[in-house]
Amino acid sequence: MSINVKIRRCGPISPPEEISLEIPSKGICLIVGPNMSGKSVLASAITSLLNSIFLVKYTHPLLGGDLASRLFNPSNAVSEIFHYKEENSEINLIDPLEIFTLEIPAKDAKEYYRALDAVLRKNSNNLLDLEGYLKRTLFIYELATILGIEPWISKRFDKGVLSSIDIDLSINDKIHLKAKVPPLNPTLETDSYSYLYKTIYIMDTSINKPLLCGISLGHPLSSYKKLFGNGLSFPSLNLIKLFKSYEIPVDTSPRFFNLLYDTYLMSELKDAKILPLFEKMYPSVMIKLNDVIIPQDLITSPGIANLIFQQYAFEGIETLCKILDIPVVVSIDTPEAGLETYTIYNLAKVYAEIVSKFNLSLVIVTHSEVLVKGLEDLATKKEVNLKVYETVGTGQPFIFTINECPVTDEGIMNIRFIKIAKKLIEMRLNMD
Repeated sequence: MSINVKIRRCGPISPPEEISLEIPSKGICLIVGPNMSGKSVLASAITSLLNSIFLVKYTHPLLGGDLASRLFNPSNAVSEIFHYKEENSEINLIDPLEIFTLEIPAKDAKEYYRALDAVLRKNSNNLLDLEGYLKRTLFIYELATILGIEPWISKRFDKGVLSSIDIDLSINDKIHLKAKVPPLNPTLETDSYSYLYKTIYIMDTSINKPLLCGISLGHPLSSYKKLFGNGLSFPSLNLIKLFKSYEIPVDTSPRFFNLLYDTYLMSELKDAKILPLFEKMYPSVMIKLNDVIIPQDLITSPGIANLIFQQYAFEGIETLCKILDIPVVVSIDTPEAGLETYTIYNLAKVYAEIVSKFNLSLVIVTHSEVLVKGLEDLATKKEVNLKVYETVGTGQPFIFTINECPVTDEGIMNIRFIKIAKKLIEMRLNMD
């Protein structure tokens, strides 16, 4: 079943009327367009919303049981998400209202859950319950962290252009969320802080039992540092770590590293000195991946870091798919980062293979004409179910809408992104 997302407003995407975006089942939704037009915000918002609902509603022993058990007795990476504090911070990123700090005597998880729920209902005039609170805080924590924004109120605002990011979207008419990410600019009036901080949780929302799991990968190079370095992690990465740790048989084919290996074979670097060196490095990197030991200080190539992250992430996602047996939606932003042309083109084949083998869909944000071309070629040969959308200006500064670019047997139609690239190439060729 395809996933339909209705967009009323999402960051700079503010269409004149509600528009729909389709994520094909076991297929790929590609989003292209100019910088600062809301592509990354939209893709991450969709999967962050799905992930927040999944973490609250989905019950499985490997996830720490039901929500009450996770809150009462943290026992694994998922349970610990609800008690997470950033180092040197007084704010629990999942609990900015600090209800978990209350002294609540309870003999078991159910009693503890009921007590917390009663506190929230009482202080919000029954507009807010515990599930609704955590769905919103998880959503905002993940989305803000992916976008490089401080979740909640902090003194460490040292950058920013936008005053806030509005999100107003629904998924398959079953999940609806309105939210505002806290402001980047510390010079805003106190009232703005108060509004965002106090009322974000009780905005009108209707959320039913989840049918999906969302995984946000963000930008590979940024998420690589969060996953293997000291950066602030977010719930999707914690889920990947958790499922990567389980001893479940998976397809161990190192898809992303094979891309790099093939590139070396196709290049002029395949002489006797270079290729054996790569063959020696290759298995050692995979062993370290399987042992979850990454020598980050030795990885100086952005392309290698990108492929290490994607290989690790999709192995964890594959395990999640096999264990939970529910549809998964994965978003990734600029997956071509640090890679050269031949590898980027073949990246499309890897994604097509992944969505065909597992019960997942991909939402990809890209600035690469080569990746678009790779996916277009596969789509015209019916090797991948592809939907393409492009953000376009409305004539007003920093306000965009989003248009579908139909995919036919002849390729992707009506896509300005490719037309501009072709014109630039033709101009260069004429000059030469």
